[in-house]
Amino acid sequence: MLRLSAVLIGLISLTGSACGEVSYCNPSDVDAPNEQALMELLLSNYSNLARPKVATNRTYGLGNKPEFVEFEVRIDNVWDISSKSTTFEYKSEVWLQWVDCRLSFKSLERGGSVDSIVMSYNTLLETYDNALVWLPMPLDYNAVHRAAEISRTMIIYVEYTGVIRARLPQRGTARCPMNFRKVPFDKHTCSLVYASPEFPVSEIRYVLTSEPAAFTGRGHLNNAVWDIKDLNAKPTQKRVDLSENRGFIYSAVEVSFRIEREPYYYIVQAVLPTLLFWAISYVGFFINWSAAPARSAIHMSAILILVNHLKNISDTLPTISYRTWLTEYVVSHLVIAALQMVAFAAVFFCNERLGELKKEESLGNVAGGLKIKLYSFGSQLDKVSRVHFFLVVLILNLVFLITADL
Repeated sequence: MLRLSAVLIGLISLTGSACGEVSYCNPSDVDAPNEQALMELLLSNYSNLARPKVATNRTYGLGNKPEFVEFEVRIDNVWDISSKSTTFEYKSEVWLQWVDCRLSFKSLERGGSVDSIVMSYNTLLETYDNALVWLPMPLDYNAVHRAAEISRTMIIYVEYTGVIRARLPQRGTARCPMNFRKVPFDKHTCSLVYASPEFPVSEIRYVLTSEPAAFTGRGHLNNAVWDIKDLNAKPTQKRVDLSENRGFIYSAVEVSFRIEREPYYYIVQAVLPTLLFWAISYVGFFINWSAAPARSAIHMSAILILVNHLKNISDTLPTISYRTWLTEYVVSHLVIAALQMVAFAAVFFCNERLGELKKEESLGNVAGGLKIKLYSFGSQLDKVSRVHFFLVVLILNLVFLITADL
């Protein structure tokens, strides 16, 4: 019999640690005619400085146990995802549930006036002289800015069993680690790490509900630039070190999601213009070498435009010291445009020298020979370059297409 009792206690403990905590409060006889009077009565001797199990330790003997707080988050929107600052703005609702026997009261079934009380944060502040219920306020440790006024719109639900549910609207700006090697086909994992900095893991333990994280109303979010999906949550721990040998570990929940860039903008604004600027330089091969000013202007203008184009692309990204798919694409076409300029210079030089040698040969000052053959070959580079450079660019684009993470 003792062994069976021990097994049952172990199963109950495991259930509480994995799926939150059911109410363990004794039936209460506290009652009042209406919700406001009942809340005033419950808060008359209430202190939010002590967590529930410590405050009720004499009755239930659970003061050395942590509070099991169920956690659930609903992401309403994610917007203004900035590649430049690697941040995003978000709006969400965090739902928490825990047990506080100090707030249990008489149920309707037992003759009470109500089964639950619904109060807003502002109502508690304005009505009960700043007397607030104990609340494990979770903060997002990845946030660089939080909208303070949002916390004042939270809603608190108090059930007669002592079960407390709180809806905490949250809005802020958070940091997201990004790797831009695959731009504009890059994918990133962003996260929000929620923890209560007032209570270490020995005092609060966050547990997840059956559906701990979801996008409001849809399976994913998207905007003009990003597709946002694969939202999930997992329990973790957050460590804060105060000194070399001192620190605190907090129970935390990491809510993560994937963002995938919609490449259309960069394809239209970066990839296609790069091809167009290269094509401008390539057209020079069909202009006679003797029209040197026009020919050199075409090649040089394409090179200068590509240099400026590369700078404009780099300005949309943070300062990074590694290569990206997009910058490699533009740089490779810039190098080819420069080589086309070099090919024109070689053609112009060979034709000039060939003309001089033929003129001297006609005057009998020099005999034709190897030099004339070499310069004759060089003077025909335009015809060869038309085919070779086109094939090089075609193969290069096929390689970039294959290596793009589509």
